[in-house]
Amino acid sequence: MTFLTRLLQRFRPTRYVGQDLAGNRFYEQTNTANGRPRRTVQYRNPEDVWQYIGGRQKLAIQWSTWLSHTRQHPPTLEELQTDAERQRRVQANVALIEARDREERAQVLRLQQESNTAKSIERPRELVGIHQQETQYPLEEQAQSEMVPEHNNNTSPLPKMGTGTDTYEPEAWTPRTHARGG
Repeated sequence: MTFLTRLLQRFRPTRYVGQDLAGNRFYEQTNTANGRPRRTVQYRNPEDVWQYIGGRQKLAIQWSTWLSHTRQHPPTLEELQTDAERQRRVQANVALIEARDREERAQVLRLQQESNTAKSIERPRELVGIHQQETQYPLEEQAQSEMVPEHNNNTSPLPKMGTGTDTYEPEAWTPRTHARGG
């Protein structure tokens, strides 16, 4: 940029447009070169720039869309207050739902623990019978029988192919083309 263009940009008329609920001020500067105005924000505190750049704080979405020229007209304070109230209601509803979900999870865990304790009382009798059945066989034979699966030579996992007597002939197929449009 040349010195002259910088000087002209400095003295272009800048119009105050509005402010958000945090006290940030928004300006619009006319631009005759491409016809699109330049929109800027002046943060309440100069140190806040790094909070917004770092993502710790965010501008209201209405102002962000206005700055990026997605929105033609700047938001009003009433619109910003309505949206802030809506966000508070949503956060309160989220807190209620999360509390209800925590309660339900705790109740499910309690029921599972109660059913596990009831099963653990019945299980020792069953386990005694199973343990006696397992000890009837030597451990080596048991391990070998688990490792080697039994195969039946009569059945094959592959489907049977037809013999030479099948008379099936595939037909020719050509896809249809459709014209696009009305």
